[in-house]
Amino acid sequence: MNQMEWNLRKDICEVARRLYAAGFMTGSDGNLSTILGPDEVLVTPSRLCKGFLTPEQIVKIDRQGNQLAGDYPPTVEVAMHLAAYEERPDICSVAHCHPPILVAFTVAGLHLPSSILPEVEVMFGGRIPMAPYATPGSPDLANSIRESIRKPENSVVLLDHHGLLAVGRDIYQSAIRVEHAEAA
Repeated sequence: MNQMEWNLRKDICEVARRLYAAGFMTGSDGNLSTILGPDEVLVTPSRLCKGFLTPEQIVKIDRQGNQLAGDYPPTVEVAMHLAAYEERPDICSVAHCHPPILVAFTVAGLHLPSSILPEVEVMFGGRIPMAPYATPGSPDLANSIRESIRKPENSVVLLDHHGLLAVGRDIYQSAIRVEHAEAA
């Protein structure tokens, strides 16, 4: 493993720890990924608490979702990450978690009002789109985000009754977008 891969694995673990501490990833919920190379992606494993991951536990997959390295299976929502990368060649990282206030909005049947705060206006183009409900881990979930995430102005997509997907140029930017969306 080269130094760049090791550093990206450490970055994923650090962001996972932060999102866990913020209450956005509880238990084994949530997942993170970052592009390693033209056909390689690093992704968090399934079934492990994201707040205590180590770089060795991060899984390497190809762009088709096949596991290349790692002792644990990749997140069951890997197809959603790969769909985001397919739709947005300008991004290098994806963060998916379950911020409680945003999830509560969707459970209550509400949409976030447009342009409610300056952060929503500046960071999210005035609105946060919502993808229709799809079963977690299913191909339908991956397809549910495609229309919204392919638009460059949409760096986050709310998942109805589920959580939030955020994309960025690195895992830190994706995580910051999660934090700003929940704060809004």
